[in-house]
This record gives sequence, structure tokens and C-alpha cells, in this order.
Amino acid sequence: MTYDLAAGMERRKLVLFFWICSRTMSLVYPDVVRVVPGPTTFFWFLSTLLVCSFYICTFAILLGWLSYVPSPFKRVITISLNAMNQLSFLGFETVYMSALPWILENYRQSPQALSLNISGVLHPSGAYANDGQLSSAFSLLFPTSMIIIAICMIMSVSLSTYYHKRKYNSFFLSLEWARTNGFLSHCTMPNWMTGLPLDELKVIKIGNKLFCKPSTQATLGFATVIPAKSAPIVNPANKNEDETYILVSVNSLLLTLASLHLWLPKVFQPKIFGTSTKNEFTSGRGVGLGRDRYVHHRGTCLN
Repeated sequence: MTYDLAAGMERRKLVLFFWICSRTMSLVYPDVVRVVPGPTTFFWFLSTLLVCSFYICTFAILLGWLSYVPSPFKRVITISLNAMNQLSFLGFETVYMSALPWILENYRQSPQALSLNISGVLHPSGAYANDGQLSSAFSLLFPTSMIIIAICMIMSVSLSTYYHKRKYNSFFLSLEWARTNGFLSHCTMPNWMTGLPLDELKVIKIGNKLFCKPSTQATLGFATVIPAKSAPIVNPANKNEDETYILVSVNSLLLTLASLHLWLPKVFQPKIFGTSTKNEFTSGRGVGLGRDRYVHHRGTCLN
């Protein structure tokens, strides 16, 4: 079982939030780099990667929040987040590297309030008069960065739409079929735009029922666990067909597998999103994991 990690970025809001927090400091790295004497190309290249990742994570979390904005349309625009990531890194590196001489010139030729006199030569110390004559690298490159993100988004949407038209004979993604699937009907379906692989042809159809594959469940942010006491040990082929599988958020998966939920008060325990018996999904209705220990399971197709 495999799934596209980048396609599920918009569903990883908690992870994206922490990534954005950790990348916020990277916005000042270009200013630090231009203070460094001597060759700065390598450090500028690395700082550009970090700045680009900040913008990508911010775009992904905004795309996820867009799902909560009601839409009057029954179809959504598709976007390839893989293409978005790759085009953004390429665009940022190309533009930022070409802007490096200008950024260095802007810093080193600005009026100095305090200089370092070394062997009779005045060197910048980083102190400038507070009269707005020196702008930060972030403020200088912010308009360009937004243009790069906008162009990459348009290109990613165009590529995804073209691919969707060729493969599914439709420019936009229809999600009406998801209402007939018990699992997907309990998930927050995207509005306006999405990078999630939710095409109807990617599910398993048996009769008049559509089954959501485990890979799609993982992309949407859910993992399957079972009580440790019911895990097959000798012969998995002889498993009980009526076994119940438990779906939890991937954000609480490590907490669940490490049995740390046993030490938490009931109100703080990870919640069960739903259960699956004979491939039929039942909502968990906010019930906690209880006092059982759990192990990971690859999951089953859900209706």
C-alpha cells in the first residue's frame, strides 16, 4: 500500500502549523546571509530553500482551510501539489539566486550609522540610521515571492486540469459520488480547490457500492489500528471476518501505538473517528480509545 504524501498536505493542518512555526525564523536568514563577509552563494541557496518551504507550507494550510468555505458548486478545481512544490523550489532558487547581487548591493551601499574601522578601512557593522533607508531582504523580495507562488499555482492547476481532462474527460473534479460512501460522507470534503486524489475511478466499485481504499484513507489523514489482543500472530489468513477495525487520526497514531493514551484522562484521549466491520463504516461519535493497547493495521476498504 502506497500513497502520495504531497497530495495529502492540505489535510495535515497540525503538521503544517508546526512546520510554519519552525520555518518562520527562516524569513530572516537572507538578512543574516548578506551580513556574512566573503562568498555567500551557498548560504543564500540554503536560506532560499527554507524560505520557499515556508511559503509552500503556508499555501498548503490555506488550501486546507479553503475546504471550510461553503461553495455553491458541485465540482472543484484540481491542483497538483507535487508540481506546485517542485515548480516553487525551482522558481524561488532561480529568482533569488539572480537577485543576490542586488540584495548585497542594497545592503553594503546603504548609509551606515556605525562602521567598524579595521586597518583604516570602514566596514559595515549592521548599524544603520532608523530612517527607513535600508529595507530587509524579506520586504524587498516579498512581492516577487508572491508572484512566484501565484505563477506556480496557475501552472500546477493548469497541469492538473489538463491531466484530469485527458484521463477523466472532465475539467473539474466531481465529489457527488462521495456522498454515497459512508466513510467519505463523514470526512470534510474539499471546496473550491483540492489536491486530494478523490476521483471516482480511483475507488473500488462492487455492485452499486463504492469502497474507499486504505491508501485514500491515509491520504485523508486516517490510520487503522486494532486491539493488540486481537492481532493475528500465527496465520493471518484465518482472521475473523467480523473483526472490527478502528480508525484514528494520523496525528494521534504515535500516541496510540505507544499506549500513551492509557496515561491520559479520558477527556484528553485520542478520539475514535470510526470503526469498520465487514467493510462497513460506522462513525465513532467522539468516543475515546479506552484502556486497550493497539497495534497498527494496513486497513480495509470502506463503504
